Amino acid sequence: MVRLSKRMSELNLCSRREAEQLILNKKVYVRNELIEPVLGQKVDSSECDIKIMNSSDGGFIAANELSDDDSYWESFRGQVVMMHKPIGYLSGQPERTGVNKNCYETCASLLNTLNFFDDSGNSSKHRRPSPTKRSELQETVWNRKYMKFNGPRRTLSGYAPAGRLDINSTGLIIFTRSGVIAKRLLASNDSKQAVEKEYLVRVAPLDPNCSMPNDLSVLLRRGNMLRGEKRPLQPLVEASWLNESQIRFVMKEGRKRQIRRMCRELLGLRVLALKRVRIGDIRLSALPEGHWRPLGKNEIQSLIGK
Repeated sequence: MVRLSKRMSELNLCSRREAEQLILNKKVYVRNELIEPVLGQKVDSSECDIKIMNSSDGGFIAANELSDDDSYWESFRGQVVMMHKPIGYLSGQPERTGVNKNCYETCASLLNTLNFFDDSGNSSKHRRPSPTKRSELQETVWNRKYMKFNGPRRTLSGYAPAGRLDINSTGLIIFTRSGVIAKRLLASNDSKQAVEKEYLVRVAPLDPNCSMPNDLSVLLRRGNMLRGEKRPLQPLVEASWLNESQIRFVMKEGRKRQIRRMCRELLGLRVLALKRVRIGDIRLSALPEGHWRPLGKNEIQSLIGK
């Protein structure tokens, strides 16, 4: 037996916290029976007949019907955004001022109307629209019902990064206020739900008198250890040379500064530039550096794995 909220999270119906709130609001049914609004309810660990009452039409959303239920995906509208993180910005949670104690600005401070990149490929920052046009753009592109902007810079509020990039790295980073999406993206490295991430890394030898290693198979082996770590690394999904100075990494693990440390300790290389270009099926593509856009229905479906 497991807690009902945990089982709902495993079925990707919602996060545990969201499940507990739904239970208290009398919205959860197991085998067509309303669950009493008491926390700590338990169900069989293999139970799949769990439904949530849809507040909009009174219907039900079941775990095995999510991929065909538009109302379920509608609930994610505006909940997930992707950003092309620039160098010099922290990807961690911002403080109230948007600046951390070391005076580095966080990526969350870039989630404003000026840095939005719309579906037609137009960036409001590059076009420098007038205040009137910017207001019109805000009304048409972001529905205020789903996205809340605060402060004089009109910055999105309530979004947290699902994964990180260090301050000297650039590339794709995803922000969300959905527990389901965060759980999927932050899944344990050895979990079946762990999401692939792809990086392009420009390197140079630590010793100028040494040549680049041709063989990268050491990264695909089990049992590699990094200094200060107690657990061995998971083998990379793929590691290959793109040219004489750039390596492509595909991996599911994500330890602190892992790629930089692997290059130094296992390959004798120093990282000159690191860019993340893909998370799961979500690609950075033409999104300009420092800009962001919401994810669409198909992209969210690919993240959740439905």
